[in-house]
Amino acid sequence: MSGVRWAIAASLATAATHAAMRGVELHPFLVAFWRNALCLALVLPAAVWWRSWTNLPGALPRHSLRGLVNAAAMVLLIAGLSRLPFTEATALTFATPVFVLIGGMVFLKERPGPAAALSAALGFAGVLIIAPPGPGWLSSGGALVLASAVFFAASMLIGRSQTRYADNLSILFYLYLMLTLFTAPLAATEWQWPDGTAFAGLAAVALCGVVAHFCAIIALRRAEAARIAPFDYLRLVWAAIIGLALFGEPPSARALTGGALITAAALLALHRGPLRRAS
Repeated sequence: MSGVRWAIAASLATAATHAAMRGVELHPFLVAFWRNALCLALVLPAAVWWRSWTNLPGALPRHSLRGLVNAAAMVLLIAGLSRLPFTEATALTFATPVFVLIGGMVFLKERPGPAAALSAALGFAGVLIIAPPGPGWLSSGGALVLASAVFFAASMLIGRSQTRYADNLSILFYLYLMLTLFTAPLAATEWQWPDGTAFAGLAAVALCGVVAHFCAIIALRRAEAARIAPFDYLRLVWAAIIGLALFGEPPSARALTGGALITAAALLALHRGPLRRAS
């Protein structure tokens, strides 16, 4: 159950991170780089104190792979967020739990029962109600956000395997180190120094991002990836609140209907039993 609580906290912090990213008026490459560099700066003192660069055998390749996959996901998401209403963009990211469910079965040998499949289906149905594909959807940024969901799912699955080889702080340290290294060449192509307002926004992005990643790592350590993935759907609830409070975007009837399904999906995931692993 503790893994579920951390997953819910991660969903709230992630929604706050996305809202902060939307408010930064810089090129997506620059937002991604500065977000990661500032996150690295936040965790660096603790990483130095605890010597978090020390790895058990087999951990470093996973750190590198997750950093590369997460960098691609982040750039795609930032680009998509700038082209869609906040609630719709958030809704499209909820394809991630479905991809996690499938990936967990294929790569981690997790075998979710019927309730898990129903939970994922309900959540995805809620997403389709809120942001149904239609004319102009691909060109509006929907495809970018959906592609980011695929990469975030891959990152989550890699993160689950990382917990077998490294501690929480080490995972965070190497994640931000690799993300900074991988996004630096992209940022160099659009380089400009952020002004005071943009830097304050980036600092908020970094702080929320560190909290979100830390909560997600603990959740992944304490529960199967497919078990906690549906709780990511709760980000839509937070997105609706944030969208109204910060961007003046009241939730539509579709958002309320889809949100009810998404909430039901998360509650169903909460009450179902543990996953089975293939023998």
